[in-house]
Amino acid sequence: MTSDPVPVRVELLGAVRAWRNGVEVDLGTARRRAVFALLALRVGQTVSKDELIDGVWGDSPPATAAAGLHTYVSGLRQALEPDRRKRSTGVVLTSAGSGYCLRVPVDGVDVHRFERHRERARELADRDPALALAELDQAHALWRGEALSGVSGPFARTQRSRLHELRLATAERRAELALTVGRHEDVIADLAALTREHPVREGLRALLITALHRAGRQAEALEVYHDARRVLVEELGMEPGAALRQAHRAVLEDKADDVPAPRVAASPMIRPAVFVGRDDEVDVLRAAVADLVAGRGGAVWVGGEPGIGKSALLATGLSGAVDAGCRVAWAAGDEFGPRTPLRVLLDCLDVTESSDDPRRVALAQALRGPADGSGDPVPVVIERLLGLIHELAAGTPLVIVVDDLHWVDEASVLLWHRLLRVVRRSPLLLVAAARPVPRRADVEQVRRAVTGSGGHALDLRPLSDESVTQMLIGLLGRPPGRTLRGLVDLAAGNPLYTKDVVDALMREDAVRVVDGLAEIAPCVDRELPFSLVSVLTRRLGFLSPATSDVLRSAALLGGEFALGDAATALGRTSSDLVAAVEEATSAGVLDDRGPRLRFRHPVVRDALYRSVPAGVRSALHRQAAGALAAAGAPVDLVVDQLAAAPGAVDEWAADWLVEHAASLARAAPDRAIGLLDAVVSESAVDAEHRERLAALLARLLFRLGRRPHAAARYVLARTRDPDRAAGMRWLLAHAQYRDGQATDAVAALRAAVRDDTVPPVWRARLESLLAVVQRDGLGDVDAAEATARRALRRGEDARDDVAAAHARQGLWQVGTVRRDHEEALRQVDHALDLVSWGPDRGELRPALLDNRAFTLQNLDRLDEAEDVLRAARDLTGPGPHAATAVQHYWRGRWDRAAAEADALRDDPDRAAALALRERGPVLLLHGVAALVAARRGRTPQAEEHLRAAAELPPITPSDREHGDFLLAARAVLAEAAGRPDEVFAVLEPLLAPPPGHLVLRHQWLPDLARLALLAGRSDVAARALAGCAEEAAAESVPARASAAHARCRGLVEHDPGPVLDAVARYRLVGRPVELAQALEDAAVLLVARGDREAGEAAFHEAVAGYERLGAVHDVRRARARMRGGGAGFGWAGGR
Repeated sequence: MTSDPVPVRVELLGAVRAWRNGVEVDLGTARRRAVFALLALRVGQTVSKDELIDGVWGDSPPATAAAGLHTYVSGLRQALEPDRRKRSTGVVLTSAGSGYCLRVPVDGVDVHRFERHRERARELADRDPALALAELDQAHALWRGEALSGVSGPFARTQRSRLHELRLATAERRAELALTVGRHEDVIADLAALTREHPVREGLRALLITALHRAGRQAEALEVYHDARRVLVEELGMEPGAALRQAHRAVLEDKADDVPAPRVAASPMIRPAVFVGRDDEVDVLRAAVADLVAGRGGAVWVGGEPGIGKSALLATGLSGAVDAGCRVAWAAGDEFGPRTPLRVLLDCLDVTESSDDPRRVALAQALRGPADGSGDPVPVVIERLLGLIHELAAGTPLVIVVDDLHWVDEASVLLWHRLLRVVRRSPLLLVAAARPVPRRADVEQVRRAVTGSGGHALDLRPLSDESVTQMLIGLLGRPPGRTLRGLVDLAAGNPLYTKDVVDALMREDAVRVVDGLAEIAPCVDRELPFSLVSVLTRRLGFLSPATSDVLRSAALLGGEFALGDAATALGRTSSDLVAAVEEATSAGVLDDRGPRLRFRHPVVRDALYRSVPAGVRSALHRQAAGALAAAGAPVDLVVDQLAAAPGAVDEWAADWLVEHAASLARAAPDRAIGLLDAVVSESAVDAEHRERLAALLARLLFRLGRRPHAAARYVLARTRDPDRAAGMRWLLAHAQYRDGQATDAVAALRAAVRDDTVPPVWRARLESLLAVVQRDGLGDVDAAEATARRALRRGEDARDDVAAAHARQGLWQVGTVRRDHEEALRQVDHALDLVSWGPDRGELRPALLDNRAFTLQNLDRLDEAEDVLRAARDLTGPGPHAATAVQHYWRGRWDRAAAEADALRDDPDRAAALALRERGPVLLLHGVAALVAARRGRTPQAEEHLRAAAELPPITPSDREHGDFLLAARAVLAEAAGRPDEVFAVLEPLLAPPPGHLVLRHQWLPDLARLALLAGRSDVAARALAGCAEEAAAESVPARASAAHARCRGLVEHDPGPVLDAVARYRLVGRPVELAQALEDAAVLLVARGDREAGEAAFHEAVAGYERLGAVHDVRRARARMRGGGAGFGWAGGR
């Protein structure tokens, strides 16, 4: 037999307090009060330990939570029953199964008295408004401040919000009844205070207007209306609703006595202050209400992830149902509420034992069932509820709304499913909203039944960018600035998360108005405010603990990740994670579209990540890096983990970084540099490892075209390793040369070569670099040759293939400058043999392949060059390739040539990185694209590439050697515009090149000669011919320069014979661009000689060649020259 409840009085509508026999009980700490409050709200019911832990600590309870709960319960027992003997059974706070029960009178808890007064007021309102008002006065008097004040935990927060809404609804109803009984003066002050607190709540405004009007204060009433309209228009973009308009009209017509007090809608849902982006969904709900009024029932299902706006949509879409003449019954499931069978629908339909409706009373009593517990009353009550709903709907169109159906008891869900079968035969509209998680088969069955019955299923998606902007304007009063918008974009269009971000920023006083835009204050940390982290992690409390743990760990991997990588990092198998991933995906936390999983809302990932203490995060990153490396994961995944916690880099991590340096340079150079910089600056690794990492940092910076000086000098100041020191000296000297300081670089290299402490291998490599700088930087070809041969001997003596290959590359340059292409080919082939394999040959071999292709092009062995370039590209991977672009240009594949440069435009980050590392190739790519565009008559495109190149001024002579295509493009544009003097000025560098240059000026000089002859500049034409003759004479095997010389000589001497020799050569080796140009020249010369037939044939072949290229400019020029009867050598300008 159970003891009667002990007379204990409990207050929850304010600070949490309790009295026993008139003496206040010390409830202890805030957390102990939270346990007591949870038990008091469910007085007389058993609350499991798990529910108590979840309600007090949330989804991340400490390991000591169970022990802490036991301590709190013991303390509460001692406080509530101080005279109880130890080990005796308590009568106030009892153990029941795996939980606890607070046994005090229900009326002893102010929350339950408050709800009882509300129920009585509802029962009395129609027949005795004065008594109903008295009940609400008593309910109002129970409040002493914010409910559950000072109590933390998710249960308290949820109940505090619920009770606040009930308090507000009660205040509205109390004011309405006061107006009904003529006590308008008594409520004006309360209503004024409430409208200040809730300025967009139209019902409060309407009540205040009516109260002021009846008190004879019409001017103030009108002022309230105008202020309400201003707020609604400015903040919500909407006009006042029916209740406000009716109250306003009554003031204008001065009908205070015969106008009833405005009724507050039955719905407990409040329309959000800002509601955007759901017009189509709102229309569906309003259409369903219109159908209901017309006698056609229906069903609507609203689904979506947490925070997506389901409740706000219901409140907005159904806001006009009452005014349309419908009865609205509204309830919501409660995650922490009791699971009493049918409780949600019973509350929704006001089924209580105190009802004045005998049917409702009988139903409420029937649910209690037989006292001995035999039999189940629920099926009987369901049938009787179905009958009651049918009768209610027959009298007035009925809307039943259940929000958060996923938290509703099973019996209510079963009843809902039964109602869906008859919805089309009654004036009944069923509206339900639910999350996809927790997954419940019965709830999913309801969703399918809605669509199966012809209803609407609305699955809410994230807001569009435009809608988010409108929402921010509504919340902040200003459009968002870029930085603020960037932070808000982490919410990925989820309205609740968006509001959470804004609320957190506002709490932190972090928003400023700058130039009319709402922006984050400059001094504010751009990471998520910690208050927002707490809010968002609590929002995920509906997920199972196992899924929450997996998500927190997965957040370490970034915004997206592969399931296998997550399993590896966690030390588990992929199959272990499947259930958690499915739950998170169903809940809208993860998105599994595509080969990788990703967090749907970056702000949620960031919150989960930051919810893990920094020290723990660091250790977890280090652990994940080790696991991923052991599993053979890509290096970028490993370095990402290390980069997230540079302070956790230890000796293993340092060794791994050095071992994988080459892979890091290719896959994740920027991230590796950031990590290495942090480790070198501040790390717990020993001096030797730090020195090795600094050397690696210097090498990576150099390979990316950045300044390695600080890192290299850091190593030089500390190292005792001669190889490491020599490597840093090589880097510094090369960096000087790359910065245009050739003289300083030569001095540093000579000093290093003479230094006996430098190992032989490095002396060979340093001397090889010296040869390159002497040729390229100083133009001293003879000195470069002598130095390269010494370097070759050193490399061979040291048995260092890399040094020998670099030396032979220097000799290749010497051979190319001297136009001894056979010798150049021999040197580059030897160099390639030396670096056919090996980890330190990754960058040298592609460069040597480009060198070989260049030489083969000069020997007119173009098919072989094609194969070599393919091999080079296979090594370098995707991305723009300058040597290939040049090959495409001369082989007439202009679309493909331009596409190489377009890759720079389409990927500016890659272009910037490439320009830092290799400025010359970037200039060459822009030059090829600009020349193609200019010859095709696409001036804007050509100028775009010329502008891009102008932003990269050449620094070294090597950079300038890559600029000849740019000169040619500028010359074509000037020619097309009829500015010959500009053409001569642009191409002047080709007439007087610096010593030791690699530029193939013979490929441009024939066109310069043609233009010079037309302009009467025979001196320029003669210099062009002399240049071609010099180039041709230098060729050890007559090839491309000899053909250019023949063409140029024929033009200057007005002799078609040499030009036709060039035509034959270009046709033989497969050079369609130069073939068309030579054919054009031959046509003009043949017609001038009187051989019009041969000239016409050559002309038509030339034009056909140009048309295949799309060379509009060249076609126009060729026709202009032929119209002159072969007498001119003109251009297409001045048309």
